[in-house]
Amino acid sequence: EGVEAGGGSSKRVSVVAVLDIVREGDLIGQLVVGPLGLHQKVIFGRLPSCDVVAEHASISRQHAAISIDMTGTLLLTDLGSGHGTKLDDTWLRPNAPKQLRVGSTIKLAASSREYKVVKIE
Repeated sequence: EGVEAGGGSSKRVSVVAVLDIVREGDLIGQLVVGPLGLHQKVIFGRLPSCDVVAEHASISRQHAAISIDMTGTLLLTDLGSGHGTKLDDTWLRPNAPKQLRVGSTIKLAASSREYKVVKIE
């Protein structure tokens, strides 16, 4: 009694994040990610099929992804990109998710755009 096996439906995890898009210090747009549930991803890359299409030549076809874990923690993963993904001042290891927090800044390869997390709910 009172014990829930994995996959139960008593609590659904869902997260929405708001990111400011900044280029050279200027706010150029805003991106709303989600609501994200488990096993859902928002893919950044050059392919038209990506959720967030980034056209800079240094960005891979499928470059990085935002997802959540079972606790609702927002994660950023580099998808084995050719030129890397930077979270704050650290280049991510490929396929090693790192936590995103309010204030986190994402940079893809050599693109001058930065994505700054301004809200997670």
